[in-house]
Amino acid sequence: MESPPVLGRMVVSPTSFATVCAAMPDPRRAARVVYPLPAILALLNRIVNCQQRLTRLERACRGAAARLMEVELRARLAELRRELEVGEHRLSRWS
Repeated sequence: MESPPVLGRMVVSPTSFATVCAAMPDPRRAARVVYPLPAILALLNRIVNCQQRLTRLERACRGAAARLMEVELRARLAELRRELEVGEHRLSRWS
């Protein structure tokens, strides 16, 4: 019994993708309407890829902003604790 094929990431170059799109039949050609279907499909592919990259960048930026805020909040919290200790020390001198 053969093992099932392992599915991995397939890399397709822009030129080969455009070639595959050019080989696809365009049903509008039967109606004598000709559009550059390969170019439209290649453009849509680039748009989807760019959108995915932007989504990843947005997530990375949000994560970096959250980490930065956490660091800044920890520093501010430590500063407030020191001020509180100084204030308590001053109050204890008057008691």
